[in-house]
Amino acid sequence: MNRLNRWPVYAIGWVVLFCLNFALQAQQPALAHVTTPTRIKPDQQPDVKQNRQLSEVLDAVAKKFKITFFYRSDLVEDKQSALPDLNDVQIEHVLENLLTPLELRFQKLEDDTYVILPKTALLPAIQPQGQPQQPTRNTVELLDKKEATVAPRLELTVAGKVTQPDGEGIPGVNILVKGTALGTITDVEGHYSINVPNTSDTLIFSSIGYTAQTVPVAGRTTIDVVLNEDIQNLEEVVVVGYGAKKRSEVLGSVASVDAAEINDLPVGNLGAALYGKVPGLNLATRSSRPGQATKITIREQGTYGTTGTAPLYVINGVIATEADFNALDASEVESISLLKDASAAVYGARAANGVVLVETKRGKVGKPQISVKSTYGLSTPTRTPERLDGYHLAMMLNDRYDIAGVTPDKDPTQLRYTEDELEYFRTHPGSDWLAAAWQNPMTNRNTLNISGGSDNVRYFVGGAYYNETGAFDNLTYRKYNIRASVTADITRDLTATVNLSGDINQDQRPNVDGEDGGVMSISYKGLLLTPDWYPTYINGLPSADAPVTERNRTWHPLEVFKESSGFIKNKNNGMNVNLSADYRVPFVKGLKVSMRYNRNNRDTWSKQYRVPYTLYQFNRYGENNHLIGDQVVQEVQAQEGNQLLEIYDNNVSYQFNTSLAYDRAFGKHSINALLIYEQAENEYNTFRARRENFLIKGVPYLRAAPKDDNTDAYGNASEGGRLSYIGRLNYSFANKYLFEGTFRRDGSQIFAPESRFGFFPSVSVGWRISEENFFRPLTFVNQLKLRASAGLLGNDGVGAWQWRERYDLGSGSAAYFGDAFVLGLQKSKDAVNRSITWEKTEMYNVGFDANLFQNRFNLSMDAYFKHTYDILTNLESSTPTTAGVQRLPEINYGVMNAKGIEMALGYNGRIGEEFRYSVSGNFALSTNRVIVKAENPGAPEYQRMVGKRTNREQGYYATGIIRTQEELDALLAANPNYTIFGLTPALGMMNYRDIRGANYSEGPDGKIDENDEDNIYVGQGVPMGLGISLSWRNFSFNTTFNGQLGGREFVDKPARRGIMDFDKERSDGLGLTTYSFWADHWTPSNPDAEYPRAFDSGADVNSTFWMRSGTQIRMRNMSLSYNLPKSISSSSKYIPDIRVLLTGTNLFILYDDVKYKDPAQSMGFDYPLMRNISLGIDITL
Repeated sequence: MNRLNRWPVYAIGWVVLFCLNFALQAQQPALAHVTTPTRIKPDQQPDVKQNRQLSEVLDAVAKKFKITFFYRSDLVEDKQSALPDLNDVQIEHVLENLLTPLELRFQKLEDDTYVILPKTALLPAIQPQGQPQQPTRNTVELLDKKEATVAPRLELTVAGKVTQPDGEGIPGVNILVKGTALGTITDVEGHYSINVPNTSDTLIFSSIGYTAQTVPVAGRTTIDVVLNEDIQNLEEVVVVGYGAKKRSEVLGSVASVDAAEINDLPVGNLGAALYGKVPGLNLATRSSRPGQATKITIREQGTYGTTGTAPLYVINGVIATEADFNALDASEVESISLLKDASAAVYGARAANGVVLVETKRGKVGKPQISVKSTYGLSTPTRTPERLDGYHLAMMLNDRYDIAGVTPDKDPTQLRYTEDELEYFRTHPGSDWLAAAWQNPMTNRNTLNISGGSDNVRYFVGGAYYNETGAFDNLTYRKYNIRASVTADITRDLTATVNLSGDINQDQRPNVDGEDGGVMSISYKGLLLTPDWYPTYINGLPSADAPVTERNRTWHPLEVFKESSGFIKNKNNGMNVNLSADYRVPFVKGLKVSMRYNRNNRDTWSKQYRVPYTLYQFNRYGENNHLIGDQVVQEVQAQEGNQLLEIYDNNVSYQFNTSLAYDRAFGKHSINALLIYEQAENEYNTFRARRENFLIKGVPYLRAAPKDDNTDAYGNASEGGRLSYIGRLNYSFANKYLFEGTFRRDGSQIFAPESRFGFFPSVSVGWRISEENFFRPLTFVNQLKLRASAGLLGNDGVGAWQWRERYDLGSGSAAYFGDAFVLGLQKSKDAVNRSITWEKTEMYNVGFDANLFQNRFNLSMDAYFKHTYDILTNLESSTPTTAGVQRLPEINYGVMNAKGIEMALGYNGRIGEEFRYSVSGNFALSTNRVIVKAENPGAPEYQRMVGKRTNREQGYYATGIIRTQEELDALLAANPNYTIFGLTPALGMMNYRDIRGANYSEGPDGKIDENDEDNIYVGQGVPMGLGISLSWRNFSFNTTFNGQLGGREFVDKPARRGIMDFDKERSDGLGLTTYSFWADHWTPSNPDAEYPRAFDSGADVNSTFWMRSGTQIRMRNMSLSYNLPKSISSSSKYIPDIRVLLTGTNLFILYDDVKYKDPAQSMGFDYPLMRNISLGIDITL
């Protein structure tokens, strides 16, 4: 447990156990004075002005406020006071005014229980060994002096220190002389001193969060005790749907991540910090472009329909969006929980893909605590693909010309590189376009949190700023977060919470036509793969000779990154108001009524500006004009058609919940019931406008362009609503036999009235078998719980209003009325489906949780099965065109199954007194199968999905490279008409297995063509995670490894082509360069090469030749921190704790079989994945 986080536990334990000592003696004749909370009539109120015995005044206060007091009778027997104003609604105000003048104070133990204490309580000084000590006021005497006597002199004084295993003192430990009411508590350093009546007495040392110890005195005067953490009593509280539970009470597959585990990591979104933490949590980061989010899925894919596989996000009990989740900063998050099985059924129609629950931080009782953290980091690519230099690229092009038999006479656009040109490329370093554009990316994160509060009011205020720059100019991301939470006890039964938050997300990147902004594959490809023989600039002028075109637009890989050439600026603002109130009904014990209102507003604004710029074409020289001179030949206009597009989206959502909860224990029976009414609405508005042909360059405003035919404007709006009724019942007998049943009835405007409501129940059972008497001999088992769950979940991620007739507005329905041209409405030709409804998933899960060997080892295992039916799909592929329908609607038709096994385990221990360690690991194994799907009846079997897994590719089975003339002769001798993709076999070509004939008929037909394509199963890798934590003195080290074991993947298609996009992007056929592994391609002088000949006709098809192992392991995250010694950090009383930290993310690829790129990337020319190393400081005031 973190040192700072122990203080609340110490404080609570100190007070609760101090009070518990009184309660344990309450049945003895020497009972301390306790007032009984009985109702008092108004005419029985004492005179306010008259002084009375303090005990009588406390009686009156207790009756008025229906509370109970605990106190030593000697503290009040000689004190008097006037009755305070009992009309004050705040009991704390009354007690403060009453007790302060009497040198007394109070401490709240529970909602209706208070203890009266001396205003100052100094521990007795520790006397030298062997010297007896007289009883002092600080020695807790629970015996009433009126009814019992205390020995005038104690026989022995025992002193010592109570510490943790690491040697740090524990304050507030309760020390009691067994069989008596004598006791004391340790001071802030863990020291204690106590007088014992007899040298044969026994001391009991106990504290909340630690395993109690019983130690015989045996005549000793010094006894030092080491208390170990009681993991069972410090049991984790897990957030579940609409509530929280102790881990021992959880019956479903619920995984949780403490925010403390991820708060140090320098990441811009929460998902990137979760790698390797939880089994069954699948994460995918496509690139490290600033602001790029991490895609989250939970467990195996269970649908192939249009509803998607994204989980449901819930923040502070309110259903949220993925954008809301990505906008959070780790510093404002308390915990993250994942509902992976039927436990998600409480969220009904949107829970089939699992649920991500987030709870943000709230204030806690205590003095104000200020935490400031700042980190600064630098980023570098995990792996940059190596490319062929100009010389080797030209040699490879010549090999291609030799293979194709190209000469200048046959094709003047494809000229060989002559010896003088090759020599120039070999002796003159070319232009490194990537290095010319590269800027050292950096990250900066600053957070400020303030929290604290009294028994009545708790508060938390936090702010965060995250800034990240990209590897190139015009590439940035900034995020601002602020959150304020106040929880107030309005009365002893009414608690209200206000939670306000806001965030601003801003990102900027180049505006490249047609580019996927997530991976920036077009602009980054231009930098990575432009041949180095093309100069970046000549005499300061951008060259037009670099072969980069997209969509018939020419552009310069460096100029496009300049803001003056255009940009895309996105701004995403969110504001959330969450109000809640809980009322504990005083006349029905255990009953609570709660209400919650949430309003969330998210605005998204995008400005997309593109400006034309000028490039310059220079003279050519060399024998075949492959060398570029410095004389301008002509100007070339790049990025023609300058334009500005502005888009504004606004999404406002409301959620209102009213709940009734009942929680009571009756002997061995425990019941918890919950009923909720939930209503949600949302409004969406969008507007976009576009103009072109700006008169003034660099003025990105719509008004700066004329109105013409290129002017465009569009707007739209929609609204929706949901209505839900939710219930849950938990029952426990003897804390051994557990049951939970839930239901949710969901209604949505997405569907027709007759199909609008769905019912989603679940049931879970558990057996804590370790609590059975017959299990107790297995002392190494501290806890073993068996559990099972089953439930029905839904997925309603479909387009709205598919059940209604629609009308289109357009020229096709227009008509002339006189001279007026009037647009009309035309009924859509799309078919309508009034019975469309949710996809449904039956979820079954069995598992167990075990704590072994003094809670040092923990193990959890789950096995699950998902049966998804009513998958939304259309039947166009299986419906003939003669049906006369333009577009078929989605229907609930498909069926799919998924299953898997998950395991998580961990061990924590120590070596000596100062070195602690913990190791945790997890893995998940899963697969799926399509059961029912609409398919083209004429499709060949290998193209059909029914009965097959989704993790498959279609391709060819390679038999190898034709390396020698003997191999080629033997192949043609067996079949002189044999062809490979229409070409006669030749040396260096790749050959494939001939498995089918024409029209996919069985058997070989003497040629390789599309009929020989087949299913290639890439296998299902096993995701894994490994965490290691070490601590020694003031040092702590944490690291996470993650990856995948097994499975297979293909080298990406562009990399297989030899020359990137050869003959596809340039009319002169020079294309982009390629990766360096192609240097080892087949030639007559290199017959044993690893790769086939250059530009092999079948190189870019999927085949087993290009398949690589999917196993990959990387060091994902690391944190090394050092807490400055208190002698340094406490030199100022205002800075009690300083921590210096070194953190890293995505650090090392320890193993993979891909080599030429980061295996987590789809394409080698996608914007790279980055490793980040940050240095920071964390100060707590």
